[in-house]
Amino acid sequence: MDDLVLTLWEESIWLSLIGSSPFVGGCLLVGLAVAVLQAVTQVHEQTLVFMPKLLATGIACFSVGPWLADRLIEFTKRCLTWNFPS
Repeated sequence: MDDLVLTLWEESIWLSLIGSSPFVGGCLLVGLAVAVLQAVTQVHEQTLVFMPKLLATGIACFSVGPWLADRLIEFTKRCLTWNFPS
């Protein structure tokens, strides 16, 4: 039982890391690009960062969403079909 629980725990952690990485990575790259642009133009306005990050998250959601949904569905099916010892 311990191996089964640890396997489930490990898969869930990896799935959450792999699933969130496109969103976090996209926001990181866009935030870095906007920060460099703000440093070059010397315009330091916090509200300018929000919209590009929101667009990057939306693009990542539409492009990675179906793949991520398939991975989550497969993981859920595997969790529900495992025979846990009583």
